[in-house]
Amino acid sequence: MERIRKRFRIFFISFAVIFVVSVFGGLGVGYLSMGGRGAARAPAAQGGYRSLVPGVLAVAKLGDREVSADEFSRRLTEIRSLLEDRGQRVGSDPISSLNLQNLVLEQLFREEMLLRFARANGIRVSEAEVRKETNDILDRIAPQPESEGREKTIVREVAKGLKTSRERQKALADYLERMGLTRSNFSEQIAHELLLRKTQEAIDDEEKVKAETKAQEKIAKIKQALGAGEDFTDVARKYSDEEESRAEGGVVESYLKRGLLGTEVDKVAFALKRGEHSDAVKTSFGYEFIKVLDRIEPVGKAFERAKPDIIKQLKERNQDKKDYEPTEEEIKNEYEKIKIAHIVVRSLYRSRADARIQWMTAALDKTIYDPVLLAYRTFLKMPLYFPQVQETTMQDIARRSLVQQDADLDLLPQLTARYLTSELKDLQRTFGDPPEELRDHFSGYGLELAPADDESAGEKAAAEKPPDASAESEEAEPPMMPAYPLAVGLSLEALRNQDWRSDLEYQAAYFYDEWLGDDAARKYFPVDPDAVRGEIERLLKEAIGKYAFSAQYYALAGENYAAWVKPDEARKMLAEAEKYAGRDADLLMTIISAYDENGDTEKTKELRKLVGEIRAEEAQRRQAQQSGQPIRLPSQ
Repeated sequence: MERIRKRFRIFFISFAVIFVVSVFGGLGVGYLSMGGRGAARAPAAQGGYRSLVPGVLAVAKLGDREVSADEFSRRLTEIRSLLEDRGQRVGSDPISSLNLQNLVLEQLFREEMLLRFARANGIRVSEAEVRKETNDILDRIAPQPESEGREKTIVREVAKGLKTSRERQKALADYLERMGLTRSNFSEQIAHELLLRKTQEAIDDEEKVKAETKAQEKIAKIKQALGAGEDFTDVARKYSDEEESRAEGGVVESYLKRGLLGTEVDKVAFALKRGEHSDAVKTSFGYEFIKVLDRIEPVGKAFERAKPDIIKQLKERNQDKKDYEPTEEEIKNEYEKIKIAHIVVRSLYRSRADARIQWMTAALDKTIYDPVLLAYRTFLKMPLYFPQVQETTMQDIARRSLVQQDADLDLLPQLTARYLTSELKDLQRTFGDPPEELRDHFSGYGLELAPADDESAGEKAAAEKPPDASAESEEAEPPMMPAYPLAVGLSLEALRNQDWRSDLEYQAAYFYDEWLGDDAARKYFPVDPDAVRGEIERLLKEAIGKYAFSAQYYALAGENYAAWVKPDEARKMLAEAEKYAGRDADLLMTIISAYDENGDTEKTKELRKLVGEIRAEEAQRRQAQQSGQPIRLPSQ
């Protein structure tokens, strides 16, 4: 059975998505509100957080800093508005809202790590830097006009400067009013984001020095080996960072023309004679030693026979140039080729800086108190950072779901602990081993760390460690799966204390529906399908009673009835879903899936045709926007 929506998977790349949405990337300040654009949303989708721990009002705790409900809600609203302002579609349904909330939380983790690094290393932002950035933003909001005419007087220039200054200040005031901000808020946010940027740059600089130092140490070893008469290919096998050619002694299989190696390497490589090798040549990724194994010289009969075809190719390539005729040098360069072996020494500090930031963020002490976020992260199999709750346990919370009594809920702590271990292993496969200063911190998580003195361990870890390296040790364990009883129980816990929120009922129903479709999870956490279908029905009736305008609520109810083999009830719900879906193609596809489940083939065809028309209109609109032409759409 097709699910109502595909699961949202949030990976570390999500950090960068929000991080670049900042004051430096657009018209205004990154996290500042852009005013309530977008489609109308259910009141239930807004605000309202309750901690899982009695007496604690925070959404989360990062080290010793608590993230209040007000702060989190403000950041959520700001980022949603900014993304919409930049044309990035943000769904208004509860699951999309959860996705965005989780993304904001992950961003807060990263920011807190950067701020701690800034404090520890004395990184600050001056008032002068804030003023300069403010002026840069003013230039984007209200650009200064160029001076006009030749006649200039001091009085005229001063008067014009005052007028320009007043206009720019008015533009800024209008901008801030439009976003509901004070000048003080504006300056604080600029200072905050400047500090984040400076901290990122400081980490980049540190890693650049480290990477360059390691590269020079390796270059010295390579020079020593070559100087001692060692064979170039043997040295390449021992030291090259280029995975593909290292096993072959650095030999590149094909002959290379000019332009394929980059300008600097080309210049050196094509100046070498057969059998000669170069010193280390600086490249965009580090350094490279080149040895020429063979050459095809632009001389002799073969070259003369090839000339006509080369001239033809060059003319075709340069047909936009009037009266173009290739020179003899161009013809020779096009013909000449070399076969090489090379030794690559990488000095990619940016990837090392990114890796360090990811590991430092992972090492940050975190606690999540909000049961709504905990439920969603359980569903995504993400680390929970579950709080210490004396009044209840994971098992107690899970028993609020309809999981059968014989289910072994003692699996929950073990299963959720593996979410963190799994994420750390994913992090290791992507970014290599943790930096030296954090190795002890992560030593107890089952990571297979390379020896600390292996200078290339971090770069090679992803390539050398297979994804299932721990499969044997985990063979007897249950599979990695969402702990559905806990996800549902947390949603119901949140609902018990915020019973005005229809989105929480939808969320619980959604998790129940996913649970029924997950055979592996049902093996370990069995449920009675009829009982669960009835509970989904009850939850969605409650949600619709509180907010009767959500297409998603009706669509999930229709899908539930279709799977429950109640076709008439399914059609009724899906008809309501259509009414509120409008021309949202993605949502209509969800409804089509439910109609298909219900066996309504004619309705499915009708809606597929409508979706096709909507997609075509969207494509035409995008094309017109790119070309600057007026949009011509069929009458509706």
